[in-house]
Amino acid sequence: MAAVETSFFTDFFERLIGHFVLIPLILSGLSLVAAVVIIANGVALSTLERRREISLLKAVGAKSSWVVMQLAMEDTVLGFIGGAIGVALSVAVLTLVGTAVGGNLSVSISPVIVLGVLALTVVLSLAVTLISAYPTAQEKPLDVLRGE
Repeated sequence: MAAVETSFFTDFFERLIGHFVLIPLILSGLSLVAAVVIIANGVALSTLERRREISLLKAVGAKSSWVVMQLAMEDTVLGFIGGAIGVALSVAVLTLVGTAVGGNLSVSISPVIVLGVLALTVVLSLAVTLISAYPTAQEKPLDVLRGE
């Protein structure tokens, strides 16, 4: 009977656990991409629905930059609120899972991660808003108000 070294098994299980750690990271990255697409879709639709309002503002003298800044501020606040709700729900779910699993599993979330997530949601919502609002703000008011 051949002797088996334990280092073979420990190396194998360390690599296996390392691969399992990558799965949540990949899933969270895919979730982030899906969230950006959903936010972009919502902001683009909201901007298209407000074309007449934007054109009226421009017809009475508002500059395109002011209109874009107003839309950017609105959507940035909405992005921050959405990010805060998402963080709060994540903490609540993690706490529930921690108590359901064993009761003594403590959940600690770094404030740096929370601030990073909030900053990321604000930056993404601002970028998506600027991408969709700028072309809409450049349209001629008369063309939009005529319905063309």
